[in-house]
Amino acid sequence: WGVFAATGSSASRLAKHVCSDAFGLEGSLRDGPWSYRGAYAITTLPLYTAMLVGFGTAARRGAFFRRFAHKMWARMLPGGAA
Repeated sequence: WGVFAATGSSASRLAKHVCSDAFGLEGSLRDGPWSYRGAYAITTLPLYTAMLVGFGTAARRGAFFRRFAHKMWARMLPGGAA
């Protein structure tokens, strides 16, 4: 469970910096603007996936977390293609 906790909090913080540095957007999920909210949502998921596999590998459970990430994306993409 520690890998999921570390990944979630780290991806959230990193997405905030990516939105401000890469996209030049300032704001918050609560107060907006909507462009920030959209960029944050689109940025967080790929970051979360990459960090999940990375942290999982560091915790010596790389195969499990790679399968988990693959299933997560397969459920979200049209036709289950991942």
